[in-house]
Amino acid sequence: MKNYMKTMARKEYLDLMIRGKVEPNPIGQRPQVPGQIKSQKIVEASFNGFFMGALILRDISKDENAQLSYPGIKYLVIDGGHRSRAYLGYYSNKFLANNELFKTLDEREQEQWLTQQETLCIYECTALEATQIFRNINKTTPVNNIEMLMAHEVSPFAKVIRSQTKKYFEYQHEGQQSHRLFNLKLNNKDEKIPECFTKTSINPRRKWDEWVAFAFGMIVTGGVIDYTILNDLTDDLDFEPSTAQLKSLKHFLDLAYECKPQNGYNDIKLASFLMVYFNLKGKIIDRSKFATELWRAHSCVTGNTSTYFSEEQKKEYRTMLNNYFDGEGMRKVAQAIINEMDIENAVNLAPRSILKSKKVELLELQRGVCAIDGEPLDIDDAEYGHDIAYSHGGTDGAIIRKKHNRAMGQMSIDQYKKIYTTH
Repeated sequence: MKNYMKTMARKEYLDLMIRGKVEPNPIGQRPQVPGQIKSQKIVEASFNGFFMGALILRDISKDENAQLSYPGIKYLVIDGGHRSRAYLGYYSNKFLANNELFKTLDEREQEQWLTQQETLCIYECTALEATQIFRNINKTTPVNNIEMLMAHEVSPFAKVIRSQTKKYFEYQHEGQQSHRLFNLKLNNKDEKIPECFTKTSINPRRKWDEWVAFAFGMIVTGGVIDYTILNDLTDDLDFEPSTAQLKSLKHFLDLAYECKPQNGYNDIKLASFLMVYFNLKGKIIDRSKFATELWRAHSCVTGNTSTYFSEEQKKEYRTMLNNYFDGEGMRKVAQAIINEMDIENAVNLAPRSILKSKKVELLELQRGVCAIDGEPLDIDDAEYGHDIAYSHGGTDGAIIRKKHNRAMGQMSIDQYKKIYTTH
């Protein structure tokens, strides 16, 4: 890895972006902050001539793998993406700075701004080295944990996460589409706002990515996780998500979409859904009833309207919801919400299968015969059949032959037995 410094007039840097030689928003960059306030402040500071630090770029002109995703692009921004996008947005007259558009400045002011010098620190390095550069640069600035993880350009785990929350042109050749939960729409002011979240919640500080990363981490590891575990998953270049894991993530996101609250998700409602979902192991069978009960219970446990929960209790639960990486707190607040829900017929609480020892006991109680055909049944050919299909709530059942368990589908044992014995 090597690097060098160079300076150029701001108009030269703008020209590189306009001609597609600099990509200011690669997949590892932090997403744009909603609104234009931050961009305005960046540009206004630039008019004062203050040095705002070097723009850190990665030269990918000789990187064959990077060129597959960024054909013809010479530099990717490692750090300084907000500033680069702010400069380009202002130069394109997309927002005001100092109460003026760029085009309304007189020629002298335009030239003064355009000829200011920018310092560039350019690295010739791999994607992994660029990730480490970003992380080290931002150890002394307020970059949060998920931004650190998502800066990893080539991480298979990070790719799964970011692919859910936003459509990336880097993945367009794979036909990538973000999940509908994270769709944006235009309002009457031609502003992009989220369909399923509150108006100001367009992935603030990668909160959507954090939420998905937590969920996917839970799915992959089968337990409560923390950022050490997520970091290990992100840095594992051999990680390959299984079909089952991706299917489970889709189930989680589909359910979140169908159960969205009326005014959209905010941080605390997002956390409530996540905590309750995983504590119930995702076994939701009546999504409409589940959503109704969840948001009623959420308001009861955390809301500002008086309920039999004290304000002190509500404050404690809200604090827990702001840290769903706390396993103990996650279970406590989830249970408090679940206790307020009428989940009968909405959630499948029946076991999908039983221990072999219990299966043996039940078969012995059945005198060693199948509950369907009444013939002797070997334990290796025996399965626990739900009296009501598991997908419909799965109540108590009996030990039956494997072929019957496959054939009965959604029928109860009694329904299938009647059909079987008449043939």
